[in-house]
Amino acid sequence: MDHMIKVTPACPSNMVAYLILVWSKAMEYCLLPTIRFLVSVLDGFFIRFLSKPVTLQIEEYHGTSTRNKVYDALDLYLKDKISPSARLLKVAQARKETNFTVQFSNNQEFDDSYEGIQLKWKFVSVSKNFKYNPTSSSSYNSVPEKKQYFELVFDLRHKEKVMNSYLPYVMERFKAMKEEGKVVKLHTLVRLDAFKIRWEAINLEHPATFETVAMDPELKAAVVEDLDRFVKRKEFYQRVGRAWKRGYLLYGPPGTGKSSLIAAMANYLKFDVFDLQLTHLKTDMELRKVLLATTNKSILVIEDIDCSQPAVQDRKQNNYGIKKPEFEGNQLTLSGLLNFTDGLWSSCGEERIIVFTTNHKSKLDSALLRSGRMDMHIHMSFCTYEGFKTLACNYLKICGTHPLYEKIETLLQKTKATPAQVAEELMKSEEAEVALQGLITFLEEKKNNASTSGVPMDLEQKRTVLDDLDMFVESKEYYQRVGWAWKRGYLLYGPPSTEKSPLVAAMANYLKFDVYDLHLSHLKTDLELRKLTLSDLLNFTDGLWPSCEEERTVVFTTNHKSKLRTLHIHTSYCTYEGFKTLASSYLKIYEYHPLFEEIKTLLEKTKVTHALITREYFDISFNSFPLTTVALFCSNMLEELGFISNCSTDNSLL
Repeated sequence: MDHMIKVTPACPSNMVAYLILVWSKAMEYCLLPTIRFLVSVLDGFFIRFLSKPVTLQIEEYHGTSTRNKVYDALDLYLKDKISPSARLLKVAQARKETNFTVQFSNNQEFDDSYEGIQLKWKFVSVSKNFKYNPTSSSSYNSVPEKKQYFELVFDLRHKEKVMNSYLPYVMERFKAMKEEGKVVKLHTLVRLDAFKIRWEAINLEHPATFETVAMDPELKAAVVEDLDRFVKRKEFYQRVGRAWKRGYLLYGPPGTGKSSLIAAMANYLKFDVFDLQLTHLKTDMELRKVLLATTNKSILVIEDIDCSQPAVQDRKQNNYGIKKPEFEGNQLTLSGLLNFTDGLWSSCGEERIIVFTTNHKSKLDSALLRSGRMDMHIHMSFCTYEGFKTLACNYLKICGTHPLYEKIETLLQKTKATPAQVAEELMKSEEAEVALQGLITFLEEKKNNASTSGVPMDLEQKRTVLDDLDMFVESKEYYQRVGWAWKRGYLLYGPPSTEKSPLVAAMANYLKFDVYDLHLSHLKTDLELRKLTLSDLLNFTDGLWPSCEEERTVVFTTNHKSKLRTLHIHTSYCTYEGFKTLASSYLKIYEYHPLFEEIKTLLEKTKVTHALITREYFDISFNSFPLTTVALFCSNMLEELGFISNCSTDNSLL
């Protein structure tokens, strides 16, 4: 008994602390998880059976052709909401892009939250195929159509907050995200069937900027200033009661940079481009639908409007040979286009630019050209020296001067070359010296060909005349040094109708000189001519009077040189080279034709003037004839030349 240990009972306070400790551990590891589980089960039960979920559907198109702005906003906004644990992703890489982009796959879901509200998104894409109907004449019956939309599911209790707060928040986030990584889009029309047409877009990857566009610097600065003023004047347009839009007409020959200027405007303003081809539309109603589907901050482009449907070019076309529609709106008219550019429909959007382009401004109806529709007319002319320097900086990286620039400047003043033609020559070599020398050769050939291209005469003689004219206009100091009046005399002689007058006109066009056609029979006294007698006529051409002015050419023409007592230019009967010039001018035959060899032989044996060939065979507008008529023409020419040759041999036709 003495060896037993005596245990004293614990105090009540220690026992209470022990029980509390046991209870807390039991709650932490057993009771609380059990309670949480039961609450979640009951909460899910009540939510499932007592809550009322609402589903919003946001489709890609509103109606048949109008894009849904909310859909476009979600397409960008939800890209940041793709779950990292998503098991199916669509990856793409656009041309000229280095980064990959993730695209939505069908039935892909997204989770979002807004001020404590849980929101569940889903992307749906459904393809529909039109059943082919062999009895229908439409070629669009088998075209597939894809329907895409987003679904948003949330509790009915939050409907007001979702509609009035969450969706506007998404739109604002979209605008901010779009400005951060703005990509300019190029939209084009796609016809789904005989009745449905809508816009589809790709990235506009045109690299043109105002720094690279080859045009007059002052005109370029004026365009940039006008654009800046336009985008800053929203309040001004509202105050004066006008639609916030601006119209530009770009006109000039092909290849002068009209499309490049449009791309530069889009890249400068970060505006999408809607390329409207009127030939794809059938009625004013279709035109109205596609125009209403365009977005704000965009450029609507109608290129080559002079080549569009006749009724759009001119209101008078409806009165001449065009069948009127049975129902109003069953055709595309100028009135329908004007109503959108400057009528009631023009106020349906804002911050929009409308651009028309044409090669022939004179062909357009005056209603299209007036202020308020086309506010600024921009003439895209042939390449100037300043435009050339811009191209040389872009292509050859010569942004300063070069020894060959002076000669190029002189040639550009005398030659009509488009910026596209100049750029093509500069691209032929990466060595600046070689490229510039090639451009000089091109401009010289173009100058020679353009100035006398329509004059049917021997090529060597034509070049001699051009060289003589160039030497004359560049010899002012020489004439002053030797003490001669700065003038040059030319005598054109030959049979009647051998193209003396066209040569005079070609010389005037080449030198940009005015022409004074002096008829001596109209003068009565020596004083009127200063003077009429031969002595005084000679005194004016080579006496004291010619020194009264400078840089003049004097041209005499005659059919009989032997009756006259300067470079003498003999304009002879039609040669083979002259015939080829006429064939290229009137028939557009620029290369060899199998019958040309026989015509050449007959021309060597026959005296035929250019006027005879022109009158007999070229007065008819062959431009509307197919080239199959060339063989018939050549056969007739051979027959006629053979007849003339026989008559000439018999001396019965001189």
